[in-house]
Amino acid sequence: VYFAQGWHLALTGGQQLFNEPILAWRFGPVIELLYQEFRGFGDRPITKPATKVELGDGGIFDFTTTIPKIDLHDNYSLDLTKKIWEVYGGYDAMYLSEITHYAGSPWSKAYSIAANQEIDNRDMLNYFTSLKDTKQ
Repeated sequence: VYFAQGWHLALTGGQQLFNEPILAWRFGPVIELLYQEFRGFGDRPITKPATKVELGDGGIFDFTTTIPKIDLHDNYSLDLTKKIWEVYGGYDAMYLSEITHYAGSPWSKAYSIAANQEIDNRDMLNYFTSLKDTKQ
């Protein structure tokens, strides 16, 4: 998800793919909402979709859960997600952690300020733009 946000920022000149903050945790970038949703899986494959809880007006027991989905007419987001998976999906967690920790990376800049620091989208934009420019 971190890589999707980074590449999206670079390809769109700074537009966010999603609004959740990305935090610089010890082993790499984390979207805490996703961490909380999937932490029970540990290092095993995730075998269920995320759910979104929507509260109603009838008190604490008035809620519904839904499964968030990408709009199937949003070809850009679908293609971006597929490409990110194609490029990064074959790597294990240790390698992905390693490449997010490179000197000068958005994670390293945020983590050098403080553990669990929010990663600045401008740093992500600049970093992934430089990666994009070296690939061309």
